[in-house]
Amino acid sequence: QPAVQVALIDYHLDDGALGVDVIAVLRALRGDLHCALITADRSEEMKQQAKELGATVLNKPLKPAALRSWLTQKLRGKPLPPSA
Repeated sequence: QPAVQVALIDYHLDDGALGVDVIAVLRALRGDLHCALITADRSEEMKQQAKELGATVLNKPLKPAALRSWLTQKLRGKPLPPSA
């Protein structure tokens, strides 16, 4: 099974959990994983948290072209896994 290359995580998760906490765990497990935080939150606190984790912030509403561009940039030169 191919390794995961990117993670797209929403900022506000269920029960008050935050996507930055998920990214922190993913970074501990896989430092090379490309992470993006998808959010409508525009606070400086959120931006700082994402920056500290090396995560890209993709603002909602997220346009398909913006997501495609980010994925292309991060996966350049890496084959995509076959569709499931």
